[in-house]
Amino acid sequence: MNSIQDYFYKQTFKRANNAKVLDPILEDYLPNEKIGVVFCADHEKDWDAIAEFIDGLKQQEIDVQVLAYISKEIRLENFHFDYISSKDLNWYHIPKMERLESFINQDFDYLFNLHPQSHRTLDFICKISKSRIKVGPEAAAADCYDIMIDGTYKEELGLYLYEFRSTLQHLSI
Repeated sequence: MNSIQDYFYKQTFKRANNAKVLDPILEDYLPNEKIGVVFCADHEKDWDAIAEFIDGLKQQEIDVQVLAYISKEIRLENFHFDYISSKDLNWYHIPKMERLESFINQDFDYLFNLHPQSHRTLDFICKISKSRIKVGPEAAAADCYDIMIDGTYKEELGLYLYEFRSTLQHLSI
């Protein structure tokens, strides 16, 4: 069954790959007016670090839109972000478009994937997004991202976010 799921995932991903995409030019990047953020929210212990990162962007008067992915049952009383869940995926793990339409069609200056390792659902969202520049972890599907962050810190989100910020500062983003 997994090989069939993989086949349909790869076919859908390949079609998204053939879509016309504007080539981002870092020298001409727009002021950081609008940033999209995606992340996997399966671990409640990571929520504070993600919220702190997002608050830091908002303090710079940047419009930030967030979409989280939740793959398992967790308590959401203290969760304050828009999200999709595993219930919003089709049988080969591609998100259903009606749940993503407004997010992926936004013209973000940047789209940040804050998950420290390749993640099928988040990689796919980044791939099909109309975002101008996509920043994410070193991924098996490297064509999802224009800028990739070293994924050495896969187990520690705080260290990964530090590496993420450091990379963006070196690029003056």
